[in-house]
Amino acid sequence: MAKRFNQIKSQNKLYFCKLCPFVAESYEELDLHYSLEHDFADDISYELEIMFEQTKQKKKKAKTLKEKALQQLELLINGDQYHNEYVGWCEIPYYITTRKVGNIYKIDLEPGMEIC
Repeated sequence: MAKRFNQIKSQNKLYFCKLCPFVAESYEELDLHYSLEHDFADDISYELEIMFEQTKQKKKKAKTLKEKALQQLELLINGDQYHNEYVGWCEIPYYITTRKVGNIYKIDLEPGMEIC
């Protein structure tokens, strides 16, 4: 009796596509619809974004004072950009802050609020 009830229950299921108004009677039919209509094999933008992010992270660290200054100047002009999987590309702007410690002025960069 339980086996018969499970068969009837599984026969009455409908599967809805979340991207369009298509309704399927089986999971295989929905999977086929998705692969034919919504899955684009030639769309490689996601892989290119991952490769770009990996190459950006592989930048060498600045060793000399001149390289560090140029790196901070680049951050000040361009900001820091990264890819968030859920939101998309985000940017963090940087601002110059100064403070006096004794007789010396310290100049630093501080990150601002994220813009996604």
